[in-house]
Amino acid sequence: MFQKLLIPVLIAISIAIIGGQKAYAIDMDTLGIDVGFPQCNTTLPSNQAFGIVNVNGGKASNVNPCLYQQLRWAQQSTGLSPNQPKLQLYVNTASPGNYYKNTKLVTNWPKDSTDPTGYNTGYGCSGGNTIACARQYGWERAQEAVGYFVRTATTVSDLSTDPAAYTWWLDVETLNTWHSGREKDGYKKNVATLEGYADYFDSIAGLVRLGIYSTNPQWKQIVGTGNIASTSPLKPAPTWYAIGTGFTVNNAYNVCVNNSPSYQPLAGTTGKIELVQFVWNNLDYNYSCI
Repeated sequence: MFQKLLIPVLIAISIAIIGGQKAYAIDMDTLGIDVGFPQCNTTLPSNQAFGIVNVNGGKASNVNPCLYQQLRWAQQSTGLSPNQPKLQLYVNTASPGNYYKNTKLVTNWPKDSTDPTGYNTGYGCSGGNTIACARQYGWERAQEAVGYFVRTATTVSDLSTDPAAYTWWLDVETLNTWHSGREKDGYKKNVATLEGYADYFDSIAGLVRLGIYSTNPQWKQIVGTGNIASTSPLKPAPTWYAIGTGFTVNNAYNVCVNNSPSYQPLAGTTGKIELVQFVWNNLDYNYSCI
């Protein structure tokens, strides 16, 4: 997710489409760029169509120290990708449980079902390394992330402080700490944590759009297979798919239009792939599929 930024030269690229269809020209001006804490104190590009900003600084319990500057940067996006909001947000997720030396729970693991504001979620958490407390953990990390955003947004002129005014993405990557699939109910705890995020964003923050950033291999390693119920709030979430370094906008476009078994909406979800991230010139670009 985090790449060193360079100032890009914007060009139009012609793409040959599989199956003898006509070439399709993609104007690089319609691409978005995502940034996070590694881009602090760097010169950001100024001609992105939309910007996706990391709220919580690489770890689920952190805050991006450059959130103010990066929100202002994204706010000034050109908007030339008509179906993508100019400013979007993403949060790093994790479910560490008793990661600390595998002997005791991490310090911010919930003790009960009452969050720091005094709201009782009714999850039934009693402080153990359980599915219920994993869900509570996700709720409380989402609550923190919204708090970080709101407090910062109040200092940025002409920026809405309403979390529901934005698309939010859950960044689900193996770089962060998760329950192991070898652990009893490990996959289910990870799913529960992500559902806790989704619960908070839906019921308290009132989000209209919540999506998931990942890849199929990482997603499967974290949540396993068959662990997302049909009633899960994750089920309809759209996918922001990362194809990584060594790929081009051509590859990103083909992920959108071709039903390749290698690139599918995240396992267990029904949401479509709506964004594809690729790295070009050491910069995270995002191509819109919608």
